[in-house]
Amino acid sequence: MLRTPLLPLALVALSLGPGCYLLGTSEDPQGGAEAGAGGAGPSQAGSSQAGSSQAGAGGGAGVGGGGAGGAGAAGSGTSGQSGAGGGGGAGASGASGAGGAGGSGAAGSGTSGQAGAGGGGPGLTEVFVAQGYVGRTVVSCDQGQSWVADRSDDDALRCFSGVDCDHHPGSPRGITFGAGHFVATFGWGAPGADKRSEGGVDWEVTLPDKEFAGVVFGKETFLLGARPPQRSSDGGVTWGVAGEPDSAQWNIRRTGFADHDGGRFVLAFQSGASDLNISKDQGNTWVRPSSLPEGCARDMQWSGGIEYGKGVMLVLGGDGTACRSLDGGDTWTAASLGGTVSGRLLWDGSAFVTWGSTDSGPSRFQSADGAAWTATPLQVQRPQPDGSMKTSAGPVIGAVARGASGALVAVNGEWDRWYEKQEFYRSTDGVTWQALPAGAYKGGHPIGFIATGLVPAALACP
Repeated sequence: MLRTPLLPLALVALSLGPGCYLLGTSEDPQGGAEAGAGGAGPSQAGSSQAGSSQAGAGGGAGVGGGGAGGAGAAGSGTSGQSGAGGGGGAGASGASGAGGAGGSGAAGSGTSGQAGAGGGGPGLTEVFVAQGYVGRTVVSCDQGQSWVADRSDDDALRCFSGVDCDHHPGSPRGITFGAGHFVATFGWGAPGADKRSEGGVDWEVTLPDKEFAGVVFGKETFLLGARPPQRSSDGGVTWGVAGEPDSAQWNIRRTGFADHDGGRFVLAFQSGASDLNISKDQGNTWVRPSSLPEGCARDMQWSGGIEYGKGVMLVLGGDGTACRSLDGGDTWTAASLGGTVSGRLLWDGSAFVTWGSTDSGPSRFQSADGAAWTATPLQVQRPQPDGSMKTSAGPVIGAVARGASGALVAVNGEWDRWYEKQEFYRSTDGVTWQALPAGAYKGGHPIGFIATGLVPAALACP
């Protein structure tokens, strides 16, 4: 079953304008005495939603009269983040020269951990990185068909068997991709660290002894959510303090970015009641919406998320309340999905999509405008010892990300289904999921978030 424990701290990750990351912790001055929600169970997926990203510019003409390079494929990271440019077009018929290389659009990134990547450029490989408890990271270089380079701070530890891994230096609080690097933040209720990696395998600590609720990338800026947030404009190497948020609710639960009219960074709060803050200037100043329905931005720490598509800013909570804004975050209206949410919120280029459950069981929820939603029952195919596939209802989706090709990768979101019970999945439509066979991954610490990005092939999976 799903669970949402109370957390004494409030952390959120935001992405600021060009070239900046923002980090921040928001410790409750009452010492964690408030009853604010904020599920810490991995059954409630953390933000890592893959949003839409703009295609990179096409390559130049090929040598010897080749045609122009094709446009980069749209990335699946935080809305508005551009994917890397596509490969150059072939040389003109009869020409001996190769087509030029594709232009390099800005790297795509995902909200609170789900990072998208643009179309492949020369020498680049799409990599998925799953972020888990106890500092765990595990990598896939084949569209989620197998997972390797699985490591953690303590492989022998068993979470929630006498150890509170929610409030732990290795608690996963978000991962994203931008400016050619993955940035992940660990630690909740105990100081952790912000880390940076070019390929998702080897990590360097860039901000030690800190706690954040997530990290996002937008307008060339990384933002880590806290009171105050922190941001980076040099690829996550150095960090600076951003402006102080404006909310009576102390705890920040989620951070997001919307590529609306120059960019909007979003902070979601919950300390009993819930609230939002919007920044139009890369986190320098924050304002509350002029109208926000009750219940918006509730139960967002591990499920739902913040996404943007076709002029719609959408904030989705774990209770199934979807709140949308058409004016850049000043006014909001609320709708219900008709169920609860366990997965992350994504924008797939044409619709918002997430996963959870209705009275009929595990379902995919989809909406073109964030107001009217359709629920479709899920099914899962599991390989059997005799080589056949068994199809059944489910699964419950938790952390999920969408690659540049449209492939979806995910991890189960149910409580206490880790280690020997843990499952990784793939899907092309978000409705029918294939469970990976034994040997394609190693069960381990719970997974909170998944991000994807394009990295140099030489740095990809070992």
